[in-house]
Amino acid sequence: MTVSERIADVIDAERESILRRWRDEARNAPPAAQRALTDIDLEDHLPQLLRELARTMRGEPTPQVEHDGAQHGRQRRELGYEVDECLCEMHLFRTVLLDVVEARRDLIAGSPGDDLVAARRRLFELLDRSVQASVRQYTRDAEDERDDAYARLTEANDELHSGHREKDRFFAVLAHELRNQLTPIATSVNLLRVPDLTSDRRDRALGIIERQMRQQKRLIDDLLDVNRIAHGKVELERTLVDLREAARHASESCLQAIETKAQRLQMTLPAEPVLVLADVGRMTQVLTNLVGNASKFTPDGGAIFVDLAQDGEHAVLRVRDDGAGIDRDMQARIFELYAQAESSVRHKEGGLGIGLWLARTLVELHAGTLHVESEGVGRGTSFVVRLPIADEQAQQAHFAHGRPLIAVVEDNEDARTSMVDVLSIWGYDVVEAVDGEEALAVARSREPTVFLLDIGLPRVDGYEVARRLRAMNGSRRPLLIALSGYASGDDRRRSLEAGFDHHLSKPVDVDRLREILERSVRSERRT
Repeated sequence: MTVSERIADVIDAERESILRRWRDEARNAPPAAQRALTDIDLEDHLPQLLRELARTMRGEPTPQVEHDGAQHGRQRRELGYEVDECLCEMHLFRTVLLDVVEARRDLIAGSPGDDLVAARRRLFELLDRSVQASVRQYTRDAEDERDDAYARLTEANDELHSGHREKDRFFAVLAHELRNQLTPIATSVNLLRVPDLTSDRRDRALGIIERQMRQQKRLIDDLLDVNRIAHGKVELERTLVDLREAARHASESCLQAIETKAQRLQMTLPAEPVLVLADVGRMTQVLTNLVGNASKFTPDGGAIFVDLAQDGEHAVLRVRDDGAGIDRDMQARIFELYAQAESSVRHKEGGLGIGLWLARTLVELHAGTLHVESEGVGRGTSFVVRLPIADEQAQQAHFAHGRPLIAVVEDNEDARTSMVDVLSIWGYDVVEAVDGEEALAVARSREPTVFLLDIGLPRVDGYEVARRLRAMNGSRRPLLIALSGYASGDDRRRSLEAGFDHHLSKPVDVDRLREILERSVRSERRT
């Protein structure tokens, strides 16, 4: 019996062991650890892939591999995976498979070295065929989504912009931007096919794919926003927003780009809240756009300043930089849809000319204004947002409610401390508890609005704490959010049965947590 046939026997004999170990390892590693996937979702095409692997090791044809791999790429995209996450999962599966095969060396011991190398190569070739088919299908679906957005944009553009020169120029820039992003993705995918690729190069290739896919996502989101605004489909969910927090959050979102260019960010914010009636998501989008734009057109080592003040009945937020600046003739057109400054710096940095138009349109939907100030090329730029301050009645209602009190119940000190810091930065009052008994004592003495409860607590676990909290006769029903390292459908069902409102898997998606908390605050204030 050849060494390839012996490996095929190992794969057949250990199929259930391989799948069981894959499920265990995948659930404890990104990206599956961040999603509530069933066993069926986790395994997807892997049982069939193992059968195909055994067949190919016996020299049998395996025409189904590409079809199954393509279905895997589509399934993972529908589950919200990024393409680099698909690649990471398949790399983990290959590691599990090889570990199991290596553990059965008794069946392949004594085989000639050349035969063993050839057998491993055959194994890798089939795995690579599956991975390549998965990535091709994923990319094809992504391109279809992009083409759909492109078609929608074409329709919106025909309605909004009759100037053929501007339209043709925009489409040329769009094609250029898309090619710029797809080129490194395609190159990195080809690099990942290289046998025995070093871990450093693999990680670098995955990082390139991740960054470029995020840029494509932002581009598509901007295109779709243009279409929504053109058709009057943007709805603002207005609440009282402290512009200090929106400015901090927007700046935090841009920190990676700022630090990469060794730039200095200086924020000057008042001590007291600056409250406006706004859609917090859209207002953060505006400010993130302006801070990101400042970083983009400021050279390495430059400075960015975010200043907020109250001027009579208006809040005034200024984002300024000491970067490329804008020609005076261009300042009159900078907010036009698809407009781009012609300076060499702005041409080098790219962009579609959508971001500033979106920012000004969203500010105007909030009854505010956005204008630009610059003394010319090379002399920096300031973007100034003016928004009406919320009326006195709305502010009094806001302060009457006070800031929500959130209890963080977690026995791991580092996890508890970091969560407390995040919530405090967001403007919430926070109380800590290290176990279930302490959490119940806090509930009786302080009546927190929200409980972030770790499930794996000592003495009394999170499920039991949730049941006891629900049984208490307090003045109001707190929001209960489970934090757990387990994220299967059964785990989520147990949480709901115990009385939890939400189940978040670790590591916690902070954007999702913030969305839940803000929705809860809005609901409470309406009541």
